This record gives sequence, structure tokens and C-alpha cells, in this order.
Amino acid sequence: MKRFFWTTAILCIYITACNQTAPRHDNEDLTLHTIKSLLFEQERFADALAEIERTLSHRINDTTLLYLRGMAQLNLKNYDKAMADFSAAMRIDPENPLPLNGIGNIFYLKYDDIIAEKFWSHGLTLAKKPSERALFLGNMALLAMNEKKYSEAIKLLEKAQKISPDGRYANLQGRVYLAMKNSKKAQEIWLSALTDSSLPWAQFNFKHNTNFRLAELYFSQKKYTESLKFCEMALLMSPASDEYQKLYVQLKQKIK
Repeated sequence: MKRFFWTTAILCIYITACNQTAPRHDNEDLTLHTIKSLLFEQERFADALAEIERTLSHRINDTTLLYLRGMAQLNLKNYDKAMADFSAAMRIDPENPLPLNGIGNIFYLKYDDIIAEKFWSHGLTLAKKPSERALFLGNMALLAMNEKKYSEAIKLLEKAQKISPDGRYANLQGRVYLAMKNSKKAQEIWLSALTDSSLPWAQFNFKHNTNFRLAELYFSQKKYTESLKFCEMALLMSPASDEYQKLYVQLKQKIK
């Protein structure tokens, strides 16, 4: 199973919290907004990294920026550099759970779930805000799913969705139900999430991935017209995805 991480989704919450406790100048707020847009909305990770590097040159101990740089490096698969930034942020602010989230993500992406659980479970004990707690509950659900503890994963995701609704939890709920061979429930959850205009999608890749998973599901059911509709939406959101391109071509050939 391809592994996703969703730490970037929490960065907007982290930035908001920092701005509430440590007011900045307007131009600094604008810089953070630009970086956030590059990371979350545009998925331009190299550009985000360049902007962070420029800003960090005169704000070297800014934990927000260190965390942002770690996330940019993580998206670029520069795991050692990401670890250095998360570790630095943790040393500066040991009560902040988010660096633990980032470190856990590195180990998770390396398929070292035991060590990932160590950092994520500790992060959960530090998390105070509902959005932060939901994030760590979602992380723990990923580990439960990997161990095929599907009922436990569903309970964790339902709790996360209740305290801080977000489309990424619906994405994973559907994946758990699919692993349980309950494709009807997976389809129901994904369709509901995509049609709920009030549901936020803090991490953009989970939205286009949910469209793609529906496309795959309809493809497996030989419902090619429905599959094409969702594959097109996924491809429009993320045109560089090889997976989306491949399925789109297959569908166009079948619907000729």
C-alpha cells in the first residue's frame, strides 16, 4: 500500500497558533501565507523550500519555519534534512507536539512503524488542541490499519472526524473499509466527503487521491463512465501523477 503522510495539513493550524501567541509584522504574516500556499495548495515543494530558506536566514530560531522546512524536505524525500529540522524545532519548543508528528512521519514512510508509534503516541500526550489531537489519532489509525486492526482504526478515525472534521480522515476511513472488503461503505464515505461543501480538506493531495480511489473502485466494477468522471477530476487536480495519467488513458481506450 502506498504510504501517505498528512503532516502538512496541520501546518496552517500551527501557523495560526504561533501568530496568536507571538504577533509578527504584516510582511512576516504574508511570507507565512505564501509558504503555506506553496506547500498546501500548489504542492510546489521546491519553491516553498527556497522561500523558507530565504526567510530563515534572518529568523534562524523560528520553530514555525523550521517545521515548515522539515515538511518541505519531507515532501522532497530529503529525510535526513527533514529530521534535522524537526529535531531542532523539538529542542527549541519541547512541548510542541508537531515536531514529533514530523519525526514519526519519517519513520512511517520508511516502514518503521514501531518507532513511528513511539513519537506519535508521545505527540498525542502533548496535543491540546482538537485539531492536533485529531491529527495524532489519524496517525495511530494508520498504524492500526497496517496491523489489520480495522475496527480499531475505524474507531480512531471516527473520533478524529468528530473532534476536528477533515476530508483526510474520510479518505482513510474509505481505505480501511476497502481493506475490509466493504467497497459499498468505502464508496459511500468517499462520495459523501467529496460532495460535502462544508468539509475542509487541509491537505490537497487527499482530495485528489479520494477522487482517484473512487475512479479505481468504479473501474474494478467495470463502471467506466463513472470511473472516468472521477479520474478526470483527480488528474485536473494533480496532472503530474503517473497513476492518474495511466488510469485516464486506460479509461479513454475502453470508452472509445
